Amino acid sequence: MAFRLRHIEDPRARDVIEAAASRFGLAARAKPSENTGFGFGFARYKNLEAWCAVAVEIKLSRLTGVVRVRRVGHSGSDVSKMSKVRCW
Repeated sequence: MAFRLRHIEDPRARDVIEAAASRFGLAARAKPSENTGFGFGFARYKNLEAWCAVAVEIKLSRLTGVVRVRRVGHSGSDVSKMSKVRCW
C-alpha cells in the first residue's frame, strides 16, 4: 500500500485506498503463518467516474491446494455518473 500511495497524486484515490486499508486493519497486520497471505488491489473505472480498493487475507492448505478467503476490507467512491452504471 505504501508503494501505491507514493505514486498516486489524486486525493480521492488516496482516500479510497486509505479507507480500505484502515477498515481491513492493514497497517497493524502481521503475517500469522507461512500459509497465510495478504493482497491489496485498487481500480479507477472510466478515468474519474468511480474508485474501488480491496484488501484480502487468504489461507492456503498446502495439503489440498485449497485457497480460502478469510477476510475482506473494501472502500469505494460514489459513482459520478449513475446513468452509466449497468448491471450484467
